[in-house]
Amino acid sequence: MQVCKHCHLSGEGKYCSHCGEIYQATPITISSILHEVLHTFTHTDKGILHTLKNLALHPGIMQRNYMEGERKINQKPFSLFFICGSMAAIVLHFMHVSSQGYQSTLDIAEVNFYRNYYVILQAVLLPYYTLLAWTIFLPQKFCLC
Repeated sequence: MQVCKHCHLSGEGKYCSHCGEIYQATPITISSILHEVLHTFTHTDKGILHTLKNLALHPGIMQRNYMEGERKINQKPFSLFFICGSMAAIVLHFMHVSSQGYQSTLDIAEVNFYRNYYVILQAVLLPYYTLLAWTIFLPQKFCLC
């Protein structure tokens, strides 16, 4: 029998049956802090690589399964959108840095805009992308409206 440090009731097992708190707390380490930061901001414990692989190999099947409720193993859509947008922005930044010596057809202000505000631009365009996808997939009855 163990006593819960939160509600002070006794019980057996790993978690308190009354409040759900863990009986024996684990020590806080650098690894646990990094895991919490990653989990808090992106919720990417296991789902991002699985989701990206399924989007590349079976996009229609993965999306249909997600819409029908198979969500635990997949990355959440908005989180995935911002992670991929951020990765694309980082790649665009380094592509710009590596190609500064070449003549560009875009003026400097336009290049700086895309380099600095790519993720925000994509977030603003998200309703347009949604409407476009809805228009394309509505005839195939993929929409659960």
